[in-house]
Amino acid sequence: MGFSFPFTGGDLGDENLHKELIRKAEEQNWEIIIGGNRVYQIDIGKRKKIPIMSIAEQRDYSWGMASLSPDGQWLALARGKKRPPFKTDIVLLNWRRFRSGAKSLQDLIQLPLLDYDIEGFAWAPTKHSIAIKARKWSDENQARGRDRKYDAYEFLFDTHEMKKLPIKQISSLKANAWSVENQLVYKSVDNSLEKLDAENSGKKLPNISELALYDFNSQKITNLFSGDFPSWSPKGLLTYLDFPKEDLAVLAPPKNPDEGHQYKDSYYTYNLKTGEKQLLIKNEQPRGTNGAIFSPIVWSPDAKYILYGRQSGFTGSTDDLYVMEIATGKETLVCRGVDMLFSGHASWVAIKEK
Repeated sequence: MGFSFPFTGGDLGDENLHKELIRKAEEQNWEIIIGGNRVYQIDIGKRKKIPIMSIAEQRDYSWGMASLSPDGQWLALARGKKRPPFKTDIVLLNWRRFRSGAKSLQDLIQLPLLDYDIEGFAWAPTKHSIAIKARKWSDENQARGRDRKYDAYEFLFDTHEMKKLPIKQISSLKANAWSVENQLVYKSVDNSLEKLDAENSGKKLPNISELALYDFNSQKITNLFSGDFPSWSPKGLLTYLDFPKEDLAVLAPPKNPDEGHQYKDSYYTYNLKTGEKQLLIKNEQPRGTNGAIFSPIVWSPDAKYILYGRQSGFTGSTDDLYVMEIATGKETLVCRGVDMLFSGHASWVAIKEK
């Protein structure tokens, strides 16, 4: 069963659901972190975002792609240099200590990845390692710019070993991409749906990549289907944005000929064991307009809720964060004005205090 929402703009959503989320956040020690152009801690009760870095701490570096470890012990942050060479590495912040009152980034642990340029990572759910989309740093790669080739690696914290994975083509790797079944979902090289484009009278279709799956146990790669924003639920369901061929019937007409068509995307869950595909959310608003849902989907630790961004601002340039209750389809606002679309990195975990 899927849900669609007529967006009214500025709507706070279901207030009873908001109260329930506040109660559960306190009982289960929930934490939500969003990492876009800046990194924020989300206060569900006050419906506000709290910057983690001060202005002084942003002077020499840009921060993004933040992701909490499954137990909430560590916050991994991508740190990009603002001066040449413009490469990005990963640092760890002891999040338990930070949230308990030690509000300082002086204790950052730099991972030994100085020879790599990082462009995405995902925590392992059951062991102390992290999957990374990266490339070996060199002057040649820097000169090539966007043509540079990235590979997939696994970094093991205990041994500081950087293991190259047998993934030949990787376009994107986001948080929540490593499942409890020890499988990594990612976007392979973009194909722009050229065949589908040709079959439909040359309409300009969205640039959606093929999703693929790497199984750490068998070391096999499985090509899945076209999609975007892949992530896993705590129970091992794959969630993704789909643009199937039959959805061409719901294309909204363009506002002007130069803008092309606007697409009403759908989100699905997919069970890899049974092959069952179920509609989760169907947009009522075309992509790029206020209220459209076009962001990663992040599941709550108990798998009863999902977090997503509704586009807002000028041409949907930022997101208002909403939470939906899976059983009822009720939704409520938890924060305004966060960049969730382009980061793809958001965490919702239950902090396990020691």
